[in-house]
Amino acid sequence: MTTDSVLAEIVLLSELAQEPSVNITGNILDGSVWHPDTSYVIAGTTTLQSGATLEIRPGTRVFLSSGASLQLSGDFTIQGTATDSIYFLNDGTGDWDGIAFSADEFSASDPVKLASFRGGEEVSINGKGVNFADCRFQGLDVDLMDNVRSFGDITLERCAFVEAPFFMSAAENDLLITQCRFEDSHLFFDLYGEVVLEHSVLSASNLLFAGSGSDDGPVTVQYNVLANSPNSAMATATGLSSSGTTWQVRNNTFYNNRYGIGFNSDPPLELNSNVFLANTTDILLEFGNLDNLSLAYNLFEDTVGVFQDFQSDATTYKLLGQIISTNNGYGADAYLNIFQDPELVTDSTQRSSFLFPSSSTAPVVDSGDPNRQDANGSPLDMGAFPYDNQPPGAVALVLPGVDTAGYGDTLTFTWFSSSDLDSYGNQDNATYALVIAYDATTERYSAEEDTTLTFLTPRAWPDSTTFTWWVEASDGYNASAVEETSSFVTLSLGLEPVAPVLPGVDTAEYGDTLTFAWYRSSEEGRYDSADNITYALVIAYDATTERYSAGGDTTLTFVTPRTWPDSTTFTWWVEAYDGVGYSEADDTGSFVTLSLGLEPVALVLPGVDTA
Repeated sequence: MTTDSVLAEIVLLSELAQEPSVNITGNILDGSVWHPDTSYVIAGTTTLQSGATLEIRPGTRVFLSSGASLQLSGDFTIQGTATDSIYFLNDGTGDWDGIAFSADEFSASDPVKLASFRGGEEVSINGKGVNFADCRFQGLDVDLMDNVRSFGDITLERCAFVEAPFFMSAAENDLLITQCRFEDSHLFFDLYGEVVLEHSVLSASNLLFAGSGSDDGPVTVQYNVLANSPNSAMATATGLSSSGTTWQVRNNTFYNNRYGIGFNSDPPLELNSNVFLANTTDILLEFGNLDNLSLAYNLFEDTVGVFQDFQSDATTYKLLGQIISTNNGYGADAYLNIFQDPELVTDSTQRSSFLFPSSSTAPVVDSGDPNRQDANGSPLDMGAFPYDNQPPGAVALVLPGVDTAGYGDTLTFTWFSSSDLDSYGNQDNATYALVIAYDATTERYSAEEDTTLTFLTPRAWPDSTTFTWWVEASDGYNASAVEETSSFVTLSLGLEPVAPVLPGVDTAEYGDTLTFAWYRSSEEGRYDSADNITYALVIAYDATTERYSAGGDTTLTFVTPRTWPDSTTFTWWVEAYDGVGYSEADDTGSFVTLSLGLEPVALVLPGVDTA
């Protein structure tokens, strides 16, 4: 028992001495409700009979005297909360005898929840469909079914077993153990029904399967950590059937055990996508038929100590450990097992990542059975914990603080650095992308590892439009969530209109030399194409528009064309072009043509009137 649990029990016993208490013995009254403001002491043999009801409210403490027992055969509700568990303890007089959950009927959707059992000899579960969630069993035996067959299926979810041997005895029921933790606990399964053990941790514990022949149910052991066992972390005892359903032992991590797996019988067994690390011996084959063993896509730390007592006359798996192939780019044997450091996090102080892949390039990543996938759809990883990168934290924005952006403005976007939430990816070297969205368009600008980005207002952006922007951080594998955005509105983003200078006349006659002049565009010096702005003189009259290229000049001279009509108003302007677009014609000039034809011819001869 840990120091913390001892102190907690001392506190609870002191409260027993101070609070009102009720002694319970014999049969519990139908319709009883036990409250947290009262301590209940079980003395002798106490029973909730079939058909009777009992509700134990959150925070209630039930104390059992030395040798006392509680049998729950009726309809009971035992559900604590995250802040108020329900406790079953001894009263300081010695270990109680047992608590038996033996109800004839029990709803699988209404489990025993957030209850703690310690200070006794045994908790037995032999009722119909009694399920447990978030419960703790400490320092006592847990006996499932107690040799009673054909009751309901059992689920143990997120439960902790500390120095609490667990026995499943000769039951035809199906058992699911998921997300549980076993510490210094021996697990024994005498099989009839199906057993699934998954997403659990067994520390300094032993997992033993036994059976009695052809009735042995299928077994699935997957996504578990089995570590620090002084014997075999998992073993099969004699008597198991050699012709039953194939056992699935896959995606487990066997770490720092004397033996990872020990075989003493012949069940058809598939070892697939497991990791064996720091075990004295990975697989102990004391007795068994190798033809019933499927061993593929596993990772062993090296080729030494994989097998002990390997049968010298066996032909199966003679090529185990002989590197003649590849798996995901790593040297592999004929069965595609890998033999090298899995690169897992082995610092036990890093509880959140202990025995996880240390990076996305660890050999265990994407090297599992290619016929299966990780939950996210990626190729299967080996071991209990798939590579599961957490994206960097959301990026907080700083600038720009402006509400509008005009033509030729220099925009500077600034943001705070993001933090990577785990040990994967670039970690301290997140890269950033500025994302700007408008209308149905989204543009991305890479800032690499900088937290600022500066550029001129693009000419292609539309006028009078709201732009929303945010920043995404990436660790090389995942992008951060978007939790903060900002926005601005564009003003006129085109070239400034060109202001005319000449001609300053109101009329133009035949043979006149016209000189048109204008100021330079204000874009020069702002964009990359600023030094290459060209101009076009545009002259419009009637339904005709004529364009005269001036190149990069700001003046253009020519003689009044003979094709221009007399007595007509001509309007002119200049458009600047920067390689992207033209300026608008906001400033124009005009003039009117007089007679543009030849002057009449004066006659001289003949001077007579008749001939």
